[in-house]
Amino acid sequence: QIHENGKVTLSIAAGAVNSADGTTATVTITSPDGAETTCAISLCEKTEITIEDPKLWWPRGLGDQPLYMLRFALVKNGETLAEETKSIGLRTLTISNVPDAYGEEFCHVVNGVKFFAMGADYIPEVNILPHRSPEKTEKMILSCVKANFNCLRVWGGGFYPDDWFFDLCDRYGIVVWQDFMFACMTVRMTEEFTANVKAEFVDVLKRIRHHASIGILCGNNEMEEAFMHWSSIRRFKTKESMDDYLLLYEDILPKICAKYAPDIFYWPSSPSTHGGFDDPKCEDKGDVHYWQVWHGGVPFEDYRSHYFRYCSEFGFEAFPMMKTLKTFALPEDMALDSEVMHSHQKCASGNEKILAYVKDYYRIPEDFAHFVYLSQILQADAIRYGVEHFRRFRGRCMGALYWQLNDCWPAVSWASLDYFGRWKALHHFAKRFYAPTLLSLHENENEKILNVSNETRNTFCGKITAKVKTNGFDVLAAFEKEITVDALSSMDVLLPAEMAKMLDENASSLFLEYTLEKDGKIITRDGKIYVKPCDYHFEDPAIETEIREEDGAYSLDITAKAFAKNVMIEWENTDAEPEDNFFDITDGKIAIRILGEKEAILAEKPTVLSVFDVQ
Repeated sequence: QIHENGKVTLSIAAGAVNSADGTTATVTITSPDGAETTCAISLCEKTEITIEDPKLWWPRGLGDQPLYMLRFALVKNGETLAEETKSIGLRTLTISNVPDAYGEEFCHVVNGVKFFAMGADYIPEVNILPHRSPEKTEKMILSCVKANFNCLRVWGGGFYPDDWFFDLCDRYGIVVWQDFMFACMTVRMTEEFTANVKAEFVDVLKRIRHHASIGILCGNNEMEEAFMHWSSIRRFKTKESMDDYLLLYEDILPKICAKYAPDIFYWPSSPSTHGGFDDPKCEDKGDVHYWQVWHGGVPFEDYRSHYFRYCSEFGFEAFPMMKTLKTFALPEDMALDSEVMHSHQKCASGNEKILAYVKDYYRIPEDFAHFVYLSQILQADAIRYGVEHFRRFRGRCMGALYWQLNDCWPAVSWASLDYFGRWKALHHFAKRFYAPTLLSLHENENEKILNVSNETRNTFCGKITAKVKTNGFDVLAAFEKEITVDALSSMDVLLPAEMAKMLDENASSLFLEYTLEKDGKIITRDGKIYVKPCDYHFEDPAIETEIREEDGAYSLDITAKAFAKNVMIEWENTDAEPEDNFFDITDGKIAIRILGEKEAILAEKPTVLSVFDVQ
């Protein structure tokens, strides 16, 4: 695609195998509005076709996703001998890594617009490959859409996704970071292996390169970093093994990408700065995988001491919902140290890591279901800490892809969607921290600060409100401010000093309710406490629920007599689901739409938990 002067020129190279004399080729271009144009194309040299008034493709949140259909045909004597169809989007999409005040930026650029990547790392959806299907994948992608994703990274330790995966990403505006399938290991470039992977690269690129959603091609997952920092790999670190690495990822593969997919940005490894074993852990350029929170055992607050340019992997484990646990565990297995729970946990000491974080932020509950609930709250809070910090510094940081989106089997894992596609707390939190316009909180010494990050192409005009409240919802102090936030920018607003002092002096018994409004409608409402949950004096919210039907739709009316933190609604034995979950009740009542069939919704009373109940 050549984008110039408000037009797009398609440069088409077509070839045919065993075409006889008198064979001609055509392409029929169908625009998003259904208009068709048929043009002859050459089988010997490139053909250029100009599209006037092109409808540009954008990632979701930045614009629409119009797609053009190209139908190629070989014709002889009026008979079609063969044809092939490709769906494309008209756009420029690359990575900018030019020097700036902080080092070198690393960000996606679509149609000349730099945008913040928001999403997660995708792994194979099922470990029994014939069980995958377009329907399952679309359900997963729609969960990403609902959670405001604009990007997915296809991890290099799985397999290349099916065509329908890329079709769905094209349709829904999800930019794809595509790893080649090498991860966490060394390779030996024998003659046979070299020939094998060269054929693989060509085949993969020819299959996927036309997709509008492909934003970056990446040589491997963590292999450059492994050579430099992993004891398990450093023992194989010889001149020969490093030369083989450089030959594959910094010579053979980029050359093949340049030949077969010249419009797509190539990156040698994730994480990396530029390749060449040049400090792949550097925070000032390239992308980073950050695992001190979780593997390192450090508190969530540690995220705020880092200013990565693009964090393409970071994560925290949690148990799935109880109804998912029941698919592989009997009642007697519902214990942290049971053999079944350990066999469904593939991170070394993973359950012990979760337990350590529970001890740090909460109190150890006696009920296993309560422990499962707390694990999900911890996971969601951990990733939220990171993403909100990264987005506050958009421009310096330009990407947050957490590990991981999905599971390939029912397990305790880093996923925000479990094997059955059920949303864990993290996915509900992602819907909020990936919101196009995000209101978040941070501190600077004694100052308390509200921040609005606007990841849209339009100026945001609205109002922020903050109220210091007692557990019984009495308002002790209030602040509101009309704001204007430029497109694709972030802005801080300082909370009045007297409110900050009130919260500091009464941190164990007062909370801050903060809201974001647009056109008189509240788009964000949340609660914030300024101590660890184990140190806050929650009062019994005495939560009551009632299912209400109106015009065939069902809602759950929830009332609380006191501030309720991280309220979870779960139908343990049916497929009813709340549209929102793991939320705070900051003013006494809330109504949540219920998704599912009437029979599932009415079959049982939902379980309701808040932090008070498990503490």
